[in-house]
Amino acid sequence: MGDFSFVFDISILATSCYSRAINVSLTPELERWIEAKVKSGLYQTNSKVVREALRAMREREEKIAAIREKLDEAEADIQAGRVVPAEQLFDFIKSEVERHKQKV
Repeated sequence: MGDFSFVFDISILATSCYSRAINVSLTPELERWIEAKVKSGLYQTNSKVVREALRAMREREEKIAAIREKLDEAEADIQAGRVVPAEQLFDFIKSEVERHKQKV
Protein backbone atom coordinates (compact mmCIF):
# COMPACT_ATOMS: atom_id res chain seq x y z
CA MET A 1 0.00 0.00 0.00
CA GLY A 2 2.49 2.96 0.33
CA ASP A 3 2.06 6.04 2.44
CA PHE A 4 -1.41 7.45 2.83
CA SER A 5 -1.55 11.23 2.67
CA PHE A 6 -4.44 13.58 3.07
CA VAL A 7 -5.11 17.19 3.85
CA PHE A 8 -7.23 18.13 6.81
CA ASP A 9 -8.56 21.31 8.35
CA ILE A 10 -6.92 22.07 11.70
CA SER A 11 -9.09 25.10 12.49
CA ILE A 12 -10.34 23.59 15.73
CA LEU A 13 -6.77 23.10 16.93
CA ALA A 14 -5.55 26.52 15.83
CA THR A 15 -5.45 29.27 18.40
CA SER A 16 -5.93 31.97 15.80
CA CYS A 17 -9.07 32.70 13.82
CA TYR A 18 -7.83 31.17 10.55
CA SER A 19 -7.51 27.55 9.50
CA ARG A 20 -4.66 25.97 7.65
CA ALA A 21 -4.40 22.72 5.75
CA ILE A 22 -1.37 20.50 6.24
CA ASN A 23 -0.25 17.26 4.63
CA VAL A 24 0.22 14.19 6.78
CA SER A 25 1.88 10.92 5.77
CA LEU A 26 0.65 7.83 7.57
CA THR A 27 1.62 4.20 7.70
CA PRO A 28 -0.76 1.71 6.07
CA GLU A 29 -1.77 0.52 9.53
CA LEU A 30 -2.83 4.02 10.59
CA GLU A 31 -4.58 4.51 7.25
CA ARG A 32 -6.67 1.37 7.83
CA TRP A 33 -7.43 2.42 11.41
CA ILE A 34 -8.66 5.87 10.33
CA GLU A 35 -10.72 4.45 7.48
CA ALA A 36 -12.27 1.90 9.85
CA LYS A 37 -13.32 4.70 12.21
CA VAL A 38 -15.00 6.56 9.36
CA LYS A 39 -16.66 3.41 8.00
CA SER A 40 -17.98 2.58 11.48
CA GLY A 41 -19.93 5.82 11.45
CA LEU A 42 -18.21 7.18 14.55
CA TYR A 43 -16.61 9.95 12.46
CA GLN A 44 -17.70 11.64 9.25
CA THR A 45 -14.24 12.26 7.78
CA ASN A 46 -10.59 11.28 8.09
CA SER A 47 -9.88 14.80 9.33
CA LYS A 48 -12.29 14.41 12.23
CA VAL A 49 -10.58 11.18 13.30
CA VAL A 50 -7.18 12.88 13.24
CA ARG A 51 -8.44 15.96 15.11
CA GLU A 52 -9.96 13.76 17.82
CA ALA A 53 -6.73 11.78 18.12
CA LEU A 54 -4.74 15.01 18.45
CA ARG A 55 -7.14 16.33 21.08
CA ALA A 56 -6.77 13.09 23.05
CA MET A 57 -2.99 13.32 22.78
CA ARG A 58 -3.05 16.92 23.99
CA GLU A 59 -5.29 15.98 26.95
CA ARG A 60 -2.97 13.09 27.85
CA GLU A 61 0.06 15.37 27.73
CA GLU A 62 -1.73 17.91 29.95
CA LYS A 63 -2.57 15.18 32.48
CA ILE A 64 1.02 13.94 32.44
CA ALA A 65 2.27 17.50 33.00
CA ALA A 66 -0.11 17.90 35.95
CA ILE A 67 1.12 14.63 37.46
CA ARG A 68 4.74 15.70 37.01
CA GLU A 69 3.95 18.99 38.72
CA LYS A 70 2.41 17.13 41.67
CA LEU A 71 5.45 14.86 41.84
CA ASP A 72 7.73 17.90 41.88
CA GLU A 73 5.66 19.38 44.72
CA ALA A 74 5.85 16.10 46.62
CA GLU A 75 9.62 15.95 46.12
CA ALA A 76 9.92 19.51 47.45
CA ASP A 77 7.82 18.53 50.49
CA ILE A 78 10.05 15.53 51.14
CA GLN A 79 13.19 17.64 50.81
CA ALA A 80 11.72 20.21 53.23
CA GLY A 81 10.78 17.51 55.75
CA ARG A 82 7.03 18.01 55.31
CA VAL A 83 6.19 14.32 55.55
CA VAL A 84 4.06 12.01 57.67
CA PRO A 85 5.48 8.68 58.85
CA ALA A 86 3.96 5.79 56.90
CA GLU A 87 2.61 4.09 60.03
CA GLN A 88 0.74 7.26 60.98
CA LEU A 89 -0.74 7.47 57.48
CA PHE A 90 -1.82 3.82 57.51
CA ASP A 91 -3.46 4.29 60.92
CA PHE A 92 -5.36 7.30 59.59
CA ILE A 93 -6.53 5.37 56.51
CA LYS A 94 -7.67 2.43 58.64
CA SER A 95 -9.64 4.72 60.96
CA GLU A 96 -11.29 6.44 57.99
CA VAL A 97 -12.27 3.07 56.47
CA GLU A 98 -13.76 1.98 59.80
CA ARG A 99 -15.61 5.28 60.20
CA HIS A 100 -17.03 4.91 56.69
CA LYS A 101 -18.13 1.31 57.36
CA GLN A 102 -20.06 2.45 60.43
CA LYS A 103 -21.99 5.00 58.36
CA VAL A 104 -23.02 2.42 55.76
